[in-house]
Amino acid sequence: MKKLITALKERITDHNARSKAAQLAYKVRFDKFCGENNDGALPTYDAQGRAHAPRDDYRFCWFEGNDMLVDIFAAGSYLPFDKELHPAWETRGESANARYPQGRSARIANVELQLADDLCKALCGEIPPAYLDVSSGMNFDVNGVQKCHIYVKTQASGVIEMIEEFIYTPQREAADAAQAKQDALDAAAQPVPVNAGRIAVCGTVLTTKVQESQYGSTLKMLVRDDRGFKLWGSVPSSIYPSRGDTVEFVAAVEPSDDDPKFGFYKRPTKAECYTTEEVAQ
Repeated sequence: MKKLITALKERITDHNARSKAAQLAYKVRFDKFCGENNDGALPTYDAQGRAHAPRDDYRFCWFEGNDMLVDIFAAGSYLPFDKELHPAWETRGESANARYPQGRSARIANVELQLADDLCKALCGEIPPAYLDVSSGMNFDVNGVQKCHIYVKTQASGVIEMIEEFIYTPQREAADAAQAKQDALDAAAQPVPVNAGRIAVCGTVLTTKVQESQYGSTLKMLVRDDRGFKLWGSVPSSIYPSRGDTVEFVAAVEPSDDDPKFGFYKRPTKAECYTTEEVAQ
Protein backbone atom coordinates (compact mmCIF):
# COMPACT_ATOMS: atom_id res chain seq x y z
CA MET A 1 0.00 0.00 0.00
CA LYS A 2 2.82 2.42 0.91
CA LYS A 3 4.48 1.88 -2.47
CA LEU A 4 1.19 2.59 -4.24
CA ILE A 5 0.64 5.82 -2.28
CA THR A 6 4.19 6.97 -3.01
CA ALA A 7 3.80 6.21 -6.71
CA LEU A 8 0.43 8.01 -6.87
CA LYS A 9 1.82 11.07 -5.14
CA GLU A 10 4.71 11.20 -7.62
CA ARG A 11 2.33 10.85 -10.57
CA ILE A 12 0.00 13.56 -9.24
CA THR A 13 2.93 15.89 -8.46
CA ASP A 14 4.26 15.43 -11.99
CA HIS A 15 0.81 16.08 -13.44
CA ASN A 16 0.36 19.24 -11.36
CA ALA A 17 3.77 20.53 -12.42
CA ARG A 18 3.04 19.96 -16.10
CA SER A 19 -0.43 21.48 -15.74
CA LYS A 20 0.95 24.55 -13.99
CA ALA A 21 3.62 24.97 -16.65
CA ALA A 22 1.00 24.75 -19.39
CA GLN A 23 -1.21 27.33 -17.66
CA LEU A 24 1.69 29.71 -17.16
CA ALA A 25 2.67 29.33 -20.82
CA TYR A 26 -0.89 30.11 -21.84
CA LYS A 27 -0.95 33.15 -19.54
CA VAL A 28 2.23 34.48 -21.17
CA ARG A 29 0.65 34.14 -24.61
CA PHE A 30 -2.60 35.61 -23.34
CA ASP A 31 -0.84 38.68 -21.84
CA LYS A 32 1.19 39.18 -24.99
CA PHE A 33 -1.93 39.04 -27.13
CA CYS A 34 -3.76 41.55 -24.91
CA GLY A 35 -0.79 43.93 -24.79
CA GLU A 36 -0.36 43.95 -28.55
CA ASN A 37 -3.95 45.12 -28.96
CA ASN A 38 -3.90 47.73 -26.17
CA ASP A 39 -0.61 49.68 -26.40
CA GLY A 40 1.12 47.28 -24.01
CA ALA A 41 -1.54 47.42 -21.26
CA LEU A 42 -1.83 43.96 -19.67
CA PRO A 43 -4.97 42.54 -18.02
CA THR A 44 -5.30 42.21 -14.25
CA TYR A 45 -6.17 38.95 -12.51
CA ASP A 46 -8.37 38.20 -9.52
CA ALA A 47 -7.82 35.56 -6.83
CA GLN A 48 -9.57 32.98 -9.00
CA GLY A 49 -7.24 33.60 -11.93
CA ARG A 50 -9.84 35.32 -14.15
CA ALA A 51 -8.60 38.14 -16.37
CA HIS A 52 -10.12 41.66 -16.14
CA ALA A 53 -9.80 44.75 -18.29
CA PRO A 54 -7.29 47.12 -16.59
CA ARG A 55 -8.89 50.26 -18.02
CA ASP A 56 -11.84 51.58 -19.99
CA ASP A 57 -12.00 51.08 -23.75
CA TYR A 58 -9.99 47.86 -23.47
CA ARG A 59 -10.09 46.05 -26.82
CA PHE A 60 -10.22 42.27 -26.72
CA CYS A 61 -11.02 39.49 -29.20
CA TRP A 62 -11.70 35.82 -28.51
CA PHE A 63 -13.07 32.69 -30.14
CA GLU A 64 -16.35 30.92 -29.53
CA GLY A 65 -16.13 27.75 -31.56
CA ASN A 66 -14.95 28.83 -35.00
CA ASP A 67 -16.19 32.40 -34.65
CA MET A 68 -13.83 35.21 -33.67
CA LEU A 69 -15.53 37.94 -31.62
CA VAL A 70 -14.26 41.44 -30.84
CA ASP A 71 -15.53 43.86 -28.18
CA ILE A 72 -14.53 46.84 -26.04
CA PHE A 73 -14.56 46.36 -22.25
CA ALA A 74 -14.77 48.79 -19.31
CA ALA A 75 -12.22 48.73 -16.51
CA GLY A 76 -12.72 45.74 -14.21
CA SER A 77 -14.85 43.75 -16.67
CA TYR A 78 -14.23 40.05 -17.10
CA LEU A 79 -12.39 39.21 -20.32
CA PRO A 80 -13.94 36.25 -22.15
CA PHE A 81 -11.79 33.25 -22.99
CA ASP A 82 -12.18 30.29 -25.30
CA LYS A 83 -13.46 27.52 -23.04
CA GLU A 84 -13.20 24.94 -25.80
CA LEU A 85 -9.55 25.67 -26.56
CA HIS A 86 -8.49 26.30 -22.97
CA PRO A 87 -10.43 23.87 -20.72
CA ALA A 88 -7.90 24.25 -17.88
CA TRP A 89 -9.15 27.82 -17.38
CA GLU A 90 -12.81 26.98 -17.61
CA THR A 91 -13.06 25.50 -14.12
CA ARG A 92 -10.95 27.95 -12.09
CA GLY A 93 -12.55 28.71 -8.73
CA GLU A 94 -15.07 25.85 -8.85
CA SER A 95 -15.47 23.12 -6.25
CA ALA A 96 -13.26 20.05 -6.23
CA ASN A 97 -16.00 17.78 -7.64
CA ALA A 98 -16.54 20.14 -10.58
CA ARG A 99 -12.89 20.17 -11.57
CA TYR A 100 -12.66 16.63 -12.88
CA PRO A 101 -12.88 16.70 -16.68
CA GLN A 102 -14.70 13.96 -18.54
CA GLY A 103 -12.68 10.78 -18.95
CA ARG A 104 -10.90 11.08 -15.57
CA SER A 105 -13.30 8.99 -13.54
CA ALA A 106 -13.82 5.25 -13.38
CA ARG A 107 -15.51 2.41 -11.56
CA ILE A 108 -13.23 -0.39 -10.40
CA ALA A 109 -15.54 -3.38 -10.09
CA ASN A 110 -15.77 -6.34 -7.72
CA VAL A 111 -13.18 -5.38 -5.11
CA GLU A 112 -13.08 -7.43 -1.91
CA LEU A 113 -14.69 -5.35 0.84
CA GLN A 114 -11.74 -5.34 3.23
CA LEU A 115 -9.32 -4.31 0.50
CA ALA A 116 -11.72 -1.59 -0.66
CA ASP A 117 -12.05 -0.19 2.88
CA ASP A 118 -8.28 -0.25 3.45
CA LEU A 119 -7.61 1.37 0.08
CA CYS A 120 -10.17 4.16 0.51
CA LYS A 121 -8.97 4.99 4.03
CA ALA A 122 -5.29 5.00 3.02
CA LEU A 123 -5.72 7.10 -0.13
CA CYS A 124 -8.16 9.58 1.39
CA GLY A 125 -5.85 10.01 4.37
CA GLU A 126 -2.74 10.64 2.29
CA ILE A 127 -3.90 12.46 -0.87
CA PRO A 128 -6.20 15.55 -0.87
CA PRO A 129 -9.57 14.94 -2.56
CA ALA A 130 -8.89 17.85 -4.93
CA TYR A 131 -6.33 15.60 -6.62
CA LEU A 132 -7.73 12.12 -5.98
CA ASP A 133 -11.24 11.25 -4.80
CA VAL A 134 -11.81 7.58 -3.92
CA SER A 135 -15.04 6.12 -2.54
CA SER A 136 -16.76 2.74 -2.34
CA GLY A 137 -20.29 1.69 -3.24
CA MET A 138 -22.76 -0.72 -1.64
CA ASN A 139 -21.67 -4.16 -0.48
CA PHE A 140 -22.77 -7.31 -2.30
CA ASP A 141 -22.02 -11.03 -2.10
CA VAL A 142 -20.10 -12.99 -4.75
CA ASN A 143 -19.80 -16.71 -3.97
CA GLY A 144 -19.76 -16.01 -0.26
CA VAL A 145 -17.25 -13.14 -0.48
CA GLN A 146 -18.31 -9.58 0.36
CA LYS A 147 -17.36 -7.16 -2.41
CA CYS A 148 -18.10 -3.64 -3.63
CA HIS A 149 -17.23 -1.24 -6.46
CA ILE A 150 -14.68 1.54 -6.00
CA TYR A 151 -15.21 4.93 -7.67
CA VAL A 152 -12.15 7.01 -8.55
CA LYS A 153 -11.98 10.63 -9.76
CA THR A 154 -8.75 12.38 -10.65
CA GLN A 155 -7.22 14.81 -13.11
CA ALA A 156 -3.87 13.04 -13.31
CA SER A 157 -3.46 10.58 -16.17
CA GLY A 158 -2.38 7.06 -15.27
CA VAL A 159 -3.60 7.22 -11.66
CA ILE A 160 -6.72 5.12 -12.24
CA GLU A 161 -4.67 2.50 -14.10
CA MET A 162 -2.17 2.33 -11.22
CA ILE A 163 -4.95 1.69 -8.69
CA GLU A 164 -6.51 -0.96 -10.94
CA GLU A 165 -3.13 -2.66 -11.29
CA PHE A 166 -2.70 -2.69 -7.50
CA ILE A 167 -6.13 -4.29 -7.04
CA TYR A 168 -6.26 -6.71 -9.93
CA THR A 169 -2.64 -7.96 -10.17
CA PRO A 170 -2.87 -10.23 -7.08
CA GLN A 171 -6.22 -11.53 -8.33
CA ARG A 172 -4.76 -12.31 -11.77
CA GLU A 173 -1.72 -13.97 -10.23
CA ALA A 174 -3.92 -16.09 -7.96
CA ALA A 175 -6.13 -17.05 -10.92
CA ASP A 176 -3.08 -17.95 -13.01
CA ALA A 177 -1.67 -20.06 -10.18
CA ALA A 178 -5.01 -21.82 -9.72
CA GLN A 179 -5.23 -22.46 -13.46
CA ALA A 180 -1.68 -23.83 -13.54
CA LYS A 181 -2.53 -26.16 -10.66
CA GLN A 182 -5.70 -27.22 -12.46
CA ASP A 183 -3.79 -27.87 -15.68
CA ALA A 184 -1.26 -29.98 -13.78
CA LEU A 185 -4.02 -32.01 -12.16
CA ASP A 186 -5.73 -32.51 -15.52
CA ALA A 187 -2.48 -33.61 -17.15
CA ALA A 188 -1.72 -36.12 -14.36
CA ALA A 189 -5.28 -37.44 -14.09
CA GLN A 190 -5.94 -41.10 -14.78
CA PRO A 191 -8.77 -41.97 -17.18
CA VAL A 192 -12.12 -43.17 -15.92
CA PRO A 193 -12.02 -46.97 -15.56
CA VAL A 194 -13.68 -48.77 -18.46
CA ASN A 195 -15.87 -51.83 -17.94
CA ALA A 196 -14.84 -51.89 -14.29
CA GLY A 197 -18.33 -52.38 -12.91
CA ARG A 198 -18.89 -50.86 -9.49
CA ILE A 199 -15.83 -49.20 -8.02
CA ALA A 200 -14.96 -47.27 -4.86
CA VAL A 201 -14.79 -43.52 -5.41
CA CYS A 202 -13.03 -41.14 -3.05
CA GLY A 203 -12.54 -37.50 -3.98
CA THR A 204 -13.34 -33.83 -3.60
CA VAL A 205 -16.67 -32.20 -4.42
CA LEU A 206 -16.01 -29.52 -7.05
CA THR A 207 -19.59 -28.29 -7.36
CA THR A 208 -23.21 -29.17 -6.62
CA LYS A 209 -26.25 -28.27 -8.68
CA VAL A 210 -30.00 -28.85 -8.56
CA GLN A 211 -31.08 -30.28 -11.89
CA GLU A 212 -34.71 -30.14 -12.97
CA SER A 213 -36.36 -32.90 -15.01
CA GLN A 214 -39.81 -34.28 -15.73
CA TYR A 215 -39.44 -36.38 -12.59
CA GLY A 216 -38.69 -33.43 -10.32
CA SER A 217 -35.57 -31.90 -8.81
CA THR A 218 -32.37 -33.88 -8.33
CA LEU A 219 -29.23 -32.71 -6.55
CA LYS A 220 -26.16 -33.47 -8.64
CA MET A 221 -22.47 -33.15 -7.88
CA LEU A 222 -19.15 -33.13 -9.73
CA VAL A 223 -16.42 -35.07 -7.93
CA ARG A 224 -12.69 -35.16 -8.66
CA ASP A 225 -11.53 -38.63 -7.69
CA ASP A 226 -8.15 -38.92 -5.96
CA ARG A 227 -6.92 -40.60 -9.16
CA GLY A 228 -7.63 -37.39 -11.07
CA PHE A 229 -10.65 -38.17 -13.22
CA LYS A 230 -13.97 -36.34 -12.69
CA LEU A 231 -17.37 -37.91 -12.22
CA TRP A 232 -20.86 -36.42 -12.46
CA GLY A 233 -23.94 -37.95 -10.90
CA SER A 234 -26.72 -37.74 -8.34
CA VAL A 235 -25.88 -36.99 -4.72
CA PRO A 236 -26.68 -40.00 -2.50
CA SER A 237 -29.65 -39.23 -0.27
CA SER A 238 -27.66 -40.11 2.86
CA ILE A 239 -25.19 -37.22 2.54
CA TYR A 240 -25.40 -33.43 2.08
CA PRO A 241 -22.06 -32.35 0.57
CA SER A 242 -20.82 -28.86 -0.16
CA ARG A 243 -18.08 -27.64 -2.43
CA GLY A 244 -14.68 -28.69 -1.05
CA ASP A 245 -16.00 -31.61 1.01
CA THR A 246 -14.52 -35.09 0.64
CA VAL A 247 -16.93 -37.88 -0.34
CA GLU A 248 -16.65 -41.65 -0.53
CA PHE A 249 -19.10 -44.02 -2.18
CA VAL A 250 -19.35 -47.09 -4.36
CA ALA A 251 -20.95 -46.73 -7.80
CA ALA A 252 -20.99 -47.92 -11.37
CA VAL A 253 -18.94 -45.58 -13.56
CA GLU A 254 -18.48 -45.05 -17.27
CA PRO A 255 -16.40 -42.51 -19.24
CA SER A 256 -17.97 -39.89 -21.49
CA ASP A 257 -17.74 -40.28 -25.26
CA ASP A 258 -15.42 -37.30 -25.83
CA ASP A 259 -13.23 -37.11 -22.71
CA PRO A 260 -11.64 -40.24 -21.17
CA LYS A 261 -10.89 -38.32 -17.94
CA PHE A 262 -14.54 -37.33 -17.39
CA GLY A 263 -17.39 -39.71 -16.76
CA PHE A 264 -20.63 -40.48 -14.95
CA TYR A 265 -21.54 -42.56 -11.91
CA LYS A 266 -24.82 -44.34 -11.17
CA ARG A 267 -26.52 -45.97 -8.19
CA PRO A 268 -24.10 -44.78 -5.49
CA THR A 269 -24.14 -46.66 -2.16
CA LYS A 270 -22.18 -46.67 1.12
CA ALA A 271 -21.78 -42.90 0.87
CA GLU A 272 -19.80 -40.88 3.40
CA CYS A 273 -19.07 -37.15 3.49
CA TYR A 274 -16.32 -35.29 5.38
CA THR A 275 -15.83 -31.55 5.67
CA THR A 276 -12.43 -29.92 5.10
CA GLU A 277 -11.95 -29.62 8.89
CA GLU A 278 -12.77 -33.28 9.45
CA VAL A 279 -10.32 -34.37 6.75
CA ALA A 280 -7.57 -32.23 8.31
CA GLN A 281 -8.08 -33.93 11.68
